[in-house]
Amino acid sequence: FGFNVNEWRDVGTFWKSREDPDAPFPIALAMGLDPALMIAAGVKTPVDELFIAGAIRGRGIEVCRGRTVDVDIPAAAEIVVEGLLHPAQREMEGPLAEFHGYHGEAWNSPTFEVTCISWRDDPIYQTIIPGWYEHVYIGNVLPREPLLRRFVRHLDPSAEVHIPPYGNGFLALIQIERDNPGTPKNLAMAAMAAHINIRNVIV
Repeated sequence: FGFNVNEWRDVGTFWKSREDPDAPFPIALAMGLDPALMIAAGVKTPVDELFIAGAIRGRGIEVCRGRTVDVDIPAAAEIVVEGLLHPAQREMEGPLAEFHGYHGEAWNSPTFEVTCISWRDDPIYQTIIPGWYEHVYIGNVLPREPLLRRFVRHLDPSAEVHIPPYGNGFLALIQIERDNPGTPKNLAMAAMAAHINIRNVIV
């Protein structure tokens, strides 16, 4: 089936950094996870998400190896789908419900070949309602706000930032003590550089 790979997500980064970007590579999709893992997975950071989730929980995250792929998988996952991502094999996927409440266009996505599906007894399938606030919080607010804060505070360490859910990830709010006329413009430019989808900034 089609597998949407956004270039700004970790899967896209792993794919592009490989010696042969067209060669298949192993992936495990884990569903029904500890909320700490869900939060960590949504944050764009160079730090391993398992470390972040462990810090949130106050203890390490137990992992196990896949049955058919050489990948670490959260041991407490309810459902795990293992397989190979084939970047060179493409398939049209979508249109799908998007975070802004509308259907997005169809994507020419890499294909995913399933090699194994595992589940716990009486598994709980956990999901979100696409195109609604859960989608906005996990996909837009959580990964972008820490990145926005880092970019903006590089210029003004006392600045406060927020990506409100009603802006669907396209709006950034910045609060500062204005010291000179050029500061708001510089902070707005830094905010837009923080993420590809930030298009409007209020300082």
